[in-house]
Amino acid sequence: MMLEKTTLQVQKDLLVKFQNAVSRRFGKLKGAQSEALAEAMKLWLSYVGEEMYFSVEGSLMSLDEAVNFIVEKVKDGSLHRSDVTLIPLAFSLHEDSINRIRGAFEKVFGKAINEGGEDRMYLKWNIDENRELVMYFWTYFVGVGLREKNIAGFKELS
Repeated sequence: MMLEKTTLQVQKDLLVKFQNAVSRRFGKLKGAQSEALAEAMKLWLSYVGEEMYFSVEGSLMSLDEAVNFIVEKVKDGSLHRSDVTLIPLAFSLHEDSINRIRGAFEKVFGKAINEGGEDRMYLKWNIDENRELVMYFWTYFVGVGLREKNIAGFKELS
């Protein structure tokens, strides 16, 4: 990823508060200010509705980055051990955002094969003959995980 340099002018007291917070969080200013500003920009873009960003395992990710993160976890098998939670920044999930998330996953995994519930709050995709990717939508987060198919005695919660 290419970094761009820019010059900003902000009120001195705001800059001091920002730098103090950056120092407390990262333990340094050099390099950390850029990282903190990038996080702030992502939060603002989510807040004004320009872009969807999520907190995923401690990192801020765009929708495409979150999908790629899930794809890599499916490939390396690590999603099987634990579900991943996508927490939207500055927005709650509604029909439009759910459809955007679903569309991004369908580009990679194909059409969802099952929709649980009339409100489309549960989706799943076949990964292979033994596994399926499941996605649960709640108002303030999305859960994604891999499930083994046809496990004797196991019943999926609905």
